[in-house]
This record gives sequence, structure tokens and C-alpha cells, in this order.
Amino acid sequence: MFNMKSTAARCLSGVVQKFRCLSIREEKPTNKGFFLLAALLFSVQAYGQVSSPPNINGGFPTGANNLVGTAMGGNATGTLPNLGAQNGVTFDFTGSLSGTAEWVSGLRFNSTTELQVQSNDTSSSTNSANYVLDFSDTVYGFQFEKDGLDNADITTVTFFNNGVQVPVGLSVVAAQGTNVNTSISGGSIVASGPGNDNGQEFFTVNLPLSTAIDEVRFAPTHKSNGNTGNVTLQYRAFAWATPDIALTKSSSLAGAPTSVGDPITYTYVVTNTGQVPLTDVEVTEDGFTGAGTTPTPAFQSGTGGATPANLPQGESLTYTATYALVAGDLFSGTIDNQGRVYALPVGGAMGVDEIDDLSDSSNPGDGGGVGDFDEDDPTITPIPAPTEADIDATFGAIPSVVSPGQSLTGLT
Repeated sequence: MFNMKSTAARCLSGVVQKFRCLSIREEKPTNKGFFLLAALLFSVQAYGQVSSPPNINGGFPTGANNLVGTAMGGNATGTLPNLGAQNGVTFDFTGSLSGTAEWVSGLRFNSTTELQVQSNDTSSSTNSANYVLDFSDTVYGFQFEKDGLDNADITTVTFFNNGVQVPVGLSVVAAQGTNVNTSISGGSIVASGPGNDNGQEFFTVNLPLSTAIDEVRFAPTHKSNGNTGNVTLQYRAFAWATPDIALTKSSSLAGAPTSVGDPITYTYVVTNTGQVPLTDVEVTEDGFTGAGTTPTPAFQSGTGGATPANLPQGESLTYTATYALVAGDLFSGTIDNQGRVYALPVGGAMGVDEIDDLSDSSNPGDGGGVGDFDEDDPTITPIPAPTEADIDATFGAIPSVVSPGQSLTGLT
């Protein structure tokens, strides 16, 4: 199973490569052991479900959950790293200040599933707090809730993928409290709270499942009326989807004992095991040991109407390929090979966000022999030794006596 690996990309004039293009960002280091998952599921459109909102503070050391004072300084930048692990993806949450702004309680965990930020003297867009949520890999259908917008608080929310802004419309704002105002400016969400504290100070955002992002900037965040009081906000209900794909492969040889021209039929089954619809599915051969021309997989059918251009969550595609034995295969004992599938999550960028998987064999006796999505065993096809009649038919009868100067040709 291949889940958002950093190695799948087809770029440079369509050449299949085993590693991402050099232009994309590097994978971020991880800080293991701090964070768990919560159990609540959020639905997103008609495609499926995003992952559970994470327990972003599971097991965080007592006293270390408040970046304030000597830990953060009056206006220092602070980061809470590797939060909310879901399907191998985490995020860093960073707070910084501009102008005359200072921290009050800085960044802290208000509960195991909620981040709270607090600053003051944020009286304008130049005297502001700036927050960045940075994912370790591309995610889809991101959701969050932001609370605490009161007393003329204002914040701008901008989404990015691979350093490029992802513009959004007002339709992504799923809900908002009484007197919270939301609008769109330059493809970003601008949200402002009422002039007083009325208890309805939140807004929620649900990006479409086809929207790919790896960074969210809540910046600038400040007062809209020159007020220098505290701006205290909460972030919660983070949730997102990740893509995944799996490939299994089997083989069947017609003819035993074997002769030249006997066909091996390969069957490849591609399954969308992630939470994001996939497109641009392609199956190739990887490491074929036959002496002839490498077979080329061809699409045959899909479950639920799935096609290589549209592979929904949970659906599968079937490909087949046929290989005819050549003389050089007859004494090889086996022909080994694997398939590899590439696909692009809908909304992802070609050459950057592609995912891939090496096939696992579903032939009995190959590894687990069950086509396990979590294994990558090659498909091994036994080639029974040909009979003497097969050898004679292929190479001609071998004389019992070889005269001086006579040679045998065709037998290798």
C-alpha cells in the first residue's frame, strides 16, 4: 500500500520516474510519540469521508503546552510541531507577530483537541499576529472550526499548495455564528467578529474533497477598530482526507510442459483504498525477467462504472496483459515480474501529488499468496521444463552423433 509517498511522480515529458521532481518541497522531519487520534468522523460532499479529527495534544508533557514567557518571549516566533497524526500526515502550528504586537498566553493547548492563541496590541494589519498551519504532505477536503471572534477581531485565511495560493469561494464557509461576517478577498476568507461578546463567535470551513492544500495561513489576525486588547482565538475540529492506492497481480500459464508461443495471462487489479477520488490511473510493468518483449497492461473493466479517468473511493479497475513464451524462456524455471500503478488524486498537481504502488502477487505461494495490499511480493510464474518432443519441435531433432566439424545451432 502506497500512502502519499514522497517518491511517486511522472514528470519531464511524461517519463515515469521513481522519485518526485526536484522542484517540490522536501519531506519534513517528524517528532514521534506525542499525538493520537480522536474518533469523530466528518462527512464531506458525496465522495466519502475525511479522517477523524485528531487528538492534537495526546500525552504532551505537563507544563510544556504553553509557549509563553521565557519559552516564547514577548514577541518571539514559536512552533508546536508534528500535531494531529492522521494516515501518516501531521502538521506544525507556528505563531509569529508583527509591529507592536506581543504575546499574552501565546500558543497553547486549551484541551486535547483544541489550540488556543492569545496576543495583544494587535491593533491593525501591520500590528498583528500571524498563524501558519503547515502539513507534512498534501491533504484534501480540509476542515476546521475557528472560535473566539468577538470585540472586533478580524482574521484572514489563505490556503496554499506547493507554495501556490489555492483560491476559495464563500461556499466553503459551512457555518458561522450570529454577527460573524465572512467575505472573500483575493481568494482568501476574511472573517470578523461583532463589536461585543455575544457567545456566537465561530465559523467553520469545509474545503471540497477535490481541493488539495499543504498550508493554511491565518494572517493577519488583529482588531479591526484600533483596539489594543487581547485577541483570543480557538482552533479545533481539524480533519482531512488522504489518497491511497493498491495493486494486486496474478498470472496464469497455458501449457505444461511448455513450448514456444504458450501464453501467460497477467491480471492486475487496482483499488482506490484512500479517501479521495483518483484520476489518470496508469499500470506499467516493473522488473520483467522474460526473454521476450515486456507485456503492456490494458484496461478491461471497472467496478461501479470506474474508469482510469475516474476511480472513486473503494472501487477497482481490472487490467490484463498477455505474454507469449519465446525460446529463451523454456529453460528459465520461472518468469518474475511486478506491476506498478500510478494515479493522481483529483485536485492534485501532476508531477507533484501523484501516488503509486508496487503490485503484490495473488498467486498461491508468492509471499502471502493472497494479494495483500500491505505487501509487495513479485508475481512468479513457474515455467515447467519442455519435453524432448517440444525441444525437437523448437530446435529441430538433435543428432545422436556429431561429426567432426559439425555444429548445433538454435539451442541455448
